[in-house]
Amino acid sequence: MRGGIKRSRTGCARCKERKLKCDETRPRCIRCQKRNTICPGYSQLTEVATPEPFSQSDFSTSVPVDDTTSVGHHDIFDFDPLATDSIFDVPWSTAEDHDWEDTSPKVFEATSSITIPATTATAAASIADNGVTSSTSLIRRGRSQSFAVEAIRKSAQLDPMSSSENPSRGMNDYSSLLVEYYFKEVAGIFSCYDSHFNPFRSTVSKLWQTSNSVFYVLQSMAAACLSDVVPSLHTVGDKLRHAAMTCVEADIRDSKVETGSLLTLIMLGLSASWHNPNDLGREHFNQARTIMAALTTGQTPAFLEVNNKRNLQFFKEAMIYWEMLLSYVSDVSVALPLTQGPEISSSDSHDMLEPSFPHPWTGVAREAQVLVFEVGRLVRKERQRIKNRPLFTSLADIDESYKVINKAEELAQRLRGLQLPAEEAIINPGDVQTPVKHLITIAELYRLTGLLQLYRVFPDLLSDYGTDRAQLDFYDPDRISPDGMNQRLTAFAVEIVDLLRTLPIESATKCVQPFFFVAVASELTIPSASEQTNGLVEGIEPAVAGPSAVEVLDARKFVISRLSTFEHVLPAKPLRQMIQIVTLTWEHIDKGMADVYWMDVMTDKGWETTLG
Repeated sequence: MRGGIKRSRTGCARCKERKLKCDETRPRCIRCQKRNTICPGYSQLTEVATPEPFSQSDFSTSVPVDDTTSVGHHDIFDFDPLATDSIFDVPWSTAEDHDWEDTSPKVFEATSSITIPATTATAAASIADNGVTSSTSLIRRGRSQSFAVEAIRKSAQLDPMSSSENPSRGMNDYSSLLVEYYFKEVAGIFSCYDSHFNPFRSTVSKLWQTSNSVFYVLQSMAAACLSDVVPSLHTVGDKLRHAAMTCVEADIRDSKVETGSLLTLIMLGLSASWHNPNDLGREHFNQARTIMAALTTGQTPAFLEVNNKRNLQFFKEAMIYWEMLLSYVSDVSVALPLTQGPEISSSDSHDMLEPSFPHPWTGVAREAQVLVFEVGRLVRKERQRIKNRPLFTSLADIDESYKVINKAEELAQRLRGLQLPAEEAIINPGDVQTPVKHLITIAELYRLTGLLQLYRVFPDLLSDYGTDRAQLDFYDPDRISPDGMNQRLTAFAVEIVDLLRTLPIESATKCVQPFFFVAVASELTIPSASEQTNGLVEGIEPAVAGPSAVEVLDARKFVISRLSTFEHVLPAKPLRQMIQIVTLTWEHIDKGMADVYWMDVMTDKGWETTLG
């Protein structure tokens, strides 16, 4: 006996593994309580419980939700997800301000109908301890999928295929393994770095036991990632998404939106295409946008409290990334975009960059993504206008074209002059596989890819730029031919691909890379035989002649190889649709079709999907 705590030779699996004495307090020993982890338990079978997610009597018609459980112990008031102290440890404080510990659950709760053998619990603890590096190896990814499938079969004592006949039973049986798989793999592929600083690991681990919506959405994401190897999980994932949304809708209806609710909306929206590649998550985006608009316009003044700025900043940047992706596949110009609201004034922007800690989605490319959003919105609107142009020319049409070109030139100038942060000015997020240099490379890729879209859709912006492709002047029709323009675009695209080659497959930035591979596809045009024979195209100096056919083919091979690899690492459904966009684009180019552009191919086939 010491300090009033009775100790014994027995104890929970976690304490035994570390050869520490355990006080055997129930339901969690004090050591596990202090580390905010779930205690593995003390006996041969460990049984833990969470709120029963679904009514066994009528699964298909309704999803009962316990509103009091979903909001947990947070202080709640109307439309304020920031009412509590910040639950985001970073990126708005430095690493030395915290005593960092692994806050991921060590054993994951099942529903009340599941018992987890102690051997499984110990394995789960080991997996969670190593979770922050799990996304760095394709081999480990494959093994963890195999582990999840085998564990589902053994722990539930159920053939996974049989759950399609009784979805509620399947969800209950799979719950513990889906939570485990989320922290093992999904949290790591949902951020451009993975460490204890990754909020989709640390923050979610703080909320999942007290917020029903977070509990359901993380399981739905895990189910989507595993649905290829356990097909019945497709149905389970859909039901879990519905359950998460039901919780959030109840909070919105009661004006009790808290951090977990808004985080769930964002997770639901950005993972919508994981379940259905054509689902862009627009409904969730509009709801999240409404909440953020209320916050940023001051309808809830408490968000200005110092302890809540981290929360607000996280959600602001998450919306910037989400809105940027949507601008290329959907019309998002109905209302004033958040990226142009008062929250990004020069003084506010300066404050928001102190200190410069990478966001899990914008990384260090916040300003670049804002510009790339504007490019996407302008380009998509212009391509739609061209398709619907009247048969006869009018002054109004000419005037509109002039305005659009001027806007494109303004954006091009801003992208050319964009200054990226210095490496030493960025706080390292602690992912050994994703150094700060990778995040800076991603920021540069956004800048260059934005320029490439402008040069393709508005060729008047492209002119002789010598060896410095970052500095382009206005178009001079006497100095460049159409073939010369195409070769320059191809050279620019090959440069972007070469920059992508510098990012190893292990880099966690893989989650944001698909956008770049799709966006360069239509510029990887193989030069004609005459161009190869002549070696030069009229109007092009030897120093800037386009890449050879071999170089273009090699770039194509790299693009399709990376996308195919991502299909087995990232959620597969949207990646397959992106591969279709890229390959059909090349097919059209190689058939000699004129003015092929990847966005047109995508919209003509109805293949819009989330490109990240």
